[in-house]
Formats: sequence, structure tokens, C-alpha cells
Amino acid sequence: MNVLSAEQIRREVLNEYLQLSPEQMQKQSRQLLARAQSWLAGRWTLLGLKIGAYHPMARSEPQLQPLWNWLSEQGAIVSFPMTGQGQVLRFSVSAEEPALDLGSIDLLIIPGLAFGLTDGGRIGRGRGWYDRTLAVAPQAGRLALALDFQLYSDPLPLHPGDQSMDWILSPSYEFDEPRQS
Repeated sequence: MNVLSAEQIRREVLNEYLQLSPEQMQKQSRQLLARAQSWLAGRWTLLGLKIGAYHPMARSEPQLQPLWNWLSEQGAIVSFPMTGQGQVLRFSVSAEEPALDLGSIDLLIIPGLAFGLTDGGRIGRGRGWYDRTLAVAPQAGRLALALDFQLYSDPLPLHPGDQSMDWILSPSYEFDEPRQS
């Protein structure tokens, strides 16, 4: 078995994204959106649910803005990360609104470049913002939305402090291993 480093995996996934045409990205994002909507509606009471989401990068993450709009239409409170002072992200509905208390967020939808199907491991972009934030928000469920090529069946090369996901959805796969309290 050839074990890749986190940096090699990052490059491999980013290269896969760059190979997608805009049409392929749109199609795969739509497939992921449909799966995510069905999964969220079947698992969560969306009215009043406090969600920490993110703004996807155009060429290297699934395009999820329609999901954020749909969640808001269902009555969820969708907030987005802001960096600021300290080492953790703060989430706010808008730049004009105060940040939500991290302890009040029910579900964090987490970006990443690679996800492990054996243990819910995650490789992000390497700066640790989400890992540090997840460490201080243990009450929040952790959901990753990914395209199929971002999923790895072999364990990922994780480091101390790396945080795992409770659920990972892609157009074709579902990982469902909530952390034990």
C-alpha cells in the first residue's frame, strides 16, 4: 500500500477539481445538493436549527449556495464563518449580525479536500481553522459534503488535533459514524 502524505492528497484532490469542466462541476454539485437535502430533511428538524455553513471556493469545492438558500427557506438559521481574533472561527448570519455562540450551533457543515470512509477523518487546507473550531464545539454535529473523488477508503494521514466528521455525504456514498459522547 502506497501511503500518501496530507500534502500529496491535497494536490491530488485539487488536480481532480481542476479536471472538471464547469458543466461537470455543476452536475455533480446538483447531485450532491439533492442527496444533502433529502438527508437533512429526513434526519433533522430544520425549523430553528442553527447551522454553521461556509462559502465554497469556486473551482475546488462543491457549489452549495442553493443548499444554504433551501435550508433558510425551511426555517434553519444558516451562519457563515468569519475569522477574527483568536484561533477559532466565529459564525454569523451576516456581517452586520453578532456572531453566534459556538455552543449554540447544532450542525456544522465542514469543508475539506479529502475525507476518510474508515473513520470520518478529514484533510482540510492545512491551516487548522476548522479543527480548532470543532474542538471547542463538541456539541455540534459534523457533516461534510464532498464529491466522490474526495473520499478515501484507506485511513488518511491525520495529525494530533485533526477532528473527524460524524457524517460524510457525496453523490454516491454516505458515511454515518457519529462520535461517541
